[in-house]
Formats: sequence, C-alpha cells, structure tokens
Amino acid sequence: YGPKGTGKTALLKQIGNAGWKQVFRIGTSSLGRSTSESETKLRNIFQEAARAKPSVILIDQLEFIAPKRTNFESQSLVSVLCENLDAIQSASVLVVAATRHPNNVDDALRTPHRLGTEIELQVPTAQDRAEILRAIRGPAFAGLSDELIDFIAEKTHGYVGADLFALLQLVCRKARQRQLLEQGTSILPAKLPPQE
Repeated sequence: YGPKGTGKTALLKQIGNAGWKQVFRIGTSSLGRSTSESETKLRNIFQEAARAKPSVILIDQLEFIAPKRTNFESQSLVSVLCENLDAIQSASVLVVAATRHPNNVDDALRTPHRLGTEIELQVPTAQDRAEILRAIRGPAFAGLSDELIDFIAEKTHGYVGADLFALLQLVCRKARQRQLLEQGTSILPAKLPPQE
C-alpha cells in the first residue's frame, strides 16, 4: 500500500513476471457489472488458480473491490474473497493485493491468515529518488550525469516514481524541441538575398 505513483502496480507486474505457471489479475475492470457476475468471476479465478499451481493472483485497487462494508454489494464481494482466500490456504497460490488506503479495505481481509503481510511503499526520500532516477535513466537519458541526478533528487521533495518519470520525459521533450529549433535556425541563411 502507498500513495499514487509509488510503484504498487509496477511491483504487481514484477511479481507477475516471476515465472508462475499462470497469473490471474483482478481489477475493477475485470469484474462483472452485477454483483452476482462479479462473485462468479472471483470464484472462477480462485478455482482456476488452485488448479494451475504454482500461480499468483494479483489484485489492484483492492479498496474499490473490497471496501469497508457499507452496502450489500461490497459485503457480498468481501465475503466471496474471504471464502476463497480461506479455501486456497494449502494450495501453492500467492495472492498479492495493492491499495492506496489500507484502512479503506474491509477488516475481514486484513487478518494474518488472509492478506496478513502489509508492505508500505512510502514517498521516496532524496536518496530513493536518486536511485529511481538512475534506474529509469537508460539510454534515452544518457546525458544525465550522477551530479545532475543528485541535484534533481534533492529538488524534487514529495515526488514519487511516476512523477520523476514524467519529469524526465518533459525534460527530454523540451531538450528535443530546443535542439530542433537550433538546427532550424542554423539551416536558414544569415541574410536573405536582395529581391530583383
């Protein structure tokens, strides 16, 4: 869990790429329009995951799928999730969920035998931001020296990984525009020839 842009979805993708026999993804868009359709889809995913072990079930935006119980629909989906998490405890199935706000997730899921391990992805420190910048620098940002990266990391307090990536993209666009503008002016003649 953690604020927007701290890398929760990216971490889920990395976990999904870790060599499972099958990866199952649950998100707000993957569930049905009606409560009964959503319940059926959830049950099917958990049953398929138990058959395809070792497998992983990745749940993004858990607070929208299983919010604190306020109405019948959310209570229904939470109950189905709890039932299925209990059913796969002995199977080789890993369930990983991401949320911005863990306190908005139903408490029945936040127990030691269901989704018991909670990992907070915090807003990065200056040192963390420098590491993130170095990791995403790649060949596209090869001109960024370590000194410049450290300077940017110091000046971007409160930025998360997504913000830093967007900043580097903006810097590259601006540099490319400036480069094209400079090339365009060097192609033009210094003086236009006199008209006859």
